[in-house]
Amino acid sequence: MPIPTRVETRRLVAPAAIAAASVLVVVACASDWDSQTFFPDTFADTYTRVATCRPSTHPKAAYVETWLSPNGAERWAEWKAAIAAGATTVEPFAEGTVLVKAQYFDSDCDDLDNYTAMKKLAVGALPESDDWHWQVVGAEGATTECCENKNCWNCHASLCPDSLYPFVCTQP
Repeated sequence: MPIPTRVETRRLVAPAAIAAASVLVVVACASDWDSQTFFPDTFADTYTRVATCRPSTHPKAAYVETWLSPNGAERWAEWKAAIAAGATTVEPFAEGTVLVKAQYFDSDCDDLDNYTAMKKLAVGALPESDDWHWQVVGAEGATTECCENKNCWNCHASLCPDSLYPFVCTQP
């Protein structure tokens, strides 16, 4: 099931047509996706869904699906294999990895609320959050909360203390 995005349809009425008493309607598609968003509006085409629709412990969502950027998907597969083999540590995600949680109101994951994204920064860039940078993005793609959000990392640190990978609550 692809992640829904809202596309705004607009009517454009040519001023000359109004003067001539005829109306020209042009239907155009426009995306409101914010250029500051960590992930593209087409992420469902290139990211890997690593967790399908399920109840969430996230305070901002009843149900979630989790997606990883291409550079994180391979690490996720390695992580999954390491856990199956009984590993007690795993390699960190690479700089630039983006984890996206699509957050829904309903148990079918049809009614999108928003997205929460985590982007892995360079080692040492934000050590108090294990170098993860958070962002909340509305269903239409506008960034609503951004950056070094201590609420995000404090919650992830407290909710995910047993995670093999700090601050990442979704497990393979």
